[in-house]
Amino acid sequence: MCLRKQIRFMWFILAIAFSSCEKPFHPEDEYFIIRNPASGHVLEASNDFVNLQLFTGFKSQQWRLEPVRGGLHYIINRGTEKVMDLDYGSLLNKTKILIRERTTSSVSCPTKEQVNVGACQKWYIQYGGVIVNVCGKYALDIQGGLNLPGDSLQTFPLHEKDNQKFIFQYL
Repeated sequence: MCLRKQIRFMWFILAIAFSSCEKPFHPEDEYFIIRNPASGHVLEASNDFVNLQLFTGFKSQQWRLEPVRGGLHYIINRGTEKVMDLDYGSLLNKTKILIRERTTSSVSCPTKEQVNVGACQKWYIQYGGVIVNVCGKYALDIQGGLNLPGDSLQTFPLHEKDNQKFIFQYL
């Protein structure tokens, strides 16, 4: 990795660490891929769902974080400008990860009825590359744990195995 990308990555990590400060760091037009290090495959927005795919560089595989507050972030897809969200009406594990229009919900721990107003569009980025949803505290998880291209993403209780670990790589 060249020095410039290393510096940008360090700023990115600082932005996550200090996103709850009064004036959070907002990297303008800084897109990255979200890669599963075990398989090398990346997250892709496809047909309103988030799947694991081989890297192509398409905009559907490019993401950015937008800090909200308290360490929460929207994860926004470059190709669609939509955000990662949970399937409507579910706060359970094994909930599919969708791409939806962003809504403004101030609810931090929603009830099942409030999921429909976009309260589950916010995510924590934890140390070690685990991405956890604010709703129910479930982690982003590659369904089935095989980490193969085309595998769907879901929520699942936190276990920190390879199918719940991701790295953010600037383009």
